[in-house]
Amino acid sequence: MKFNKLLFCLFVGSCVVSGCDNSQKEAEAAQLRQTSFDNMVPIKGGRFQMGDFGTLIDEDKLPLSTDPSTRPLHWVSLSDFSMGKYRVTWAEFNRWLTLQGRDKTEYYLDVLNNPYAKKDKISDNYPAK
Repeated sequence: MKFNKLLFCLFVGSCVVSGCDNSQKEAEAAQLRQTSFDNMVPIKGGRFQMGDFGTLIDEDKLPLSTDPSTRPLHWVSLSDFSMGKYRVTWAEFNRWLTLQGRDKTEYYLDVLNNPYAKKDKISDNYPAK
């Protein structure tokens, strides 16, 4: 009987602790979302040409790029959208990774663990790669 009470108390205690952890994570996620939304600016959609425009300006009508992923000039239409007015910092990105239950990036860990690497490239206020 004492053993069952002990198990019950441990179970309830772990539920309470994990519940607090979840509510804290939810609050942090909400704060991160709000900060992201507050830093966004609206961008009007429109239509524009994208691609290799070499065939328009080169007298031999040759493309300017030899990159095989470059596409010929074509029209693109975008709807209105929002974009962050600041680059995402390592502090924001690492916080997001933690909230998602993901590991830090290989680049971040390589710089962090390399004694010869400049650590300022992964400082909290530095733009994430």
